[in-house]
Amino acid sequence: MIDGCSNVLYAKNLCHQHYIKQRKWHSYSVDAGRYQEMLRDQGGVCAICSQSEKSPDKASGKPKALAIDHDHKTGKVRDLLCSSCNRGLGLFKD
Repeated sequence: MIDGCSNVLYAKNLCHQHYIKQRKWHSYSVDAGRYQEMLRDQGGVCAICSQSEKSPDKASGKPKALAIDHDHKTGKVRDLLCSSCNRGLGLFKD
């Protein structure tokens, strides 16, 4: 279960939205437990701007989960970022 998520559980002790996200996280070798650990280590905020995510999820209307930032050449996971900072890095090509 993801801390702070009050959605109905769907599969593998996750709500539907977090279950889908975990399938994407798997491509970075991150599971829900590792994601939670990273989130706690960062105090629940973006590693760059130190703000919580403000962009709403289209399906639920709740704030999106922080994005997993990774090096596109090596695939190495770096930190969790808000949508704005993640897009900014993308515009600067990492």
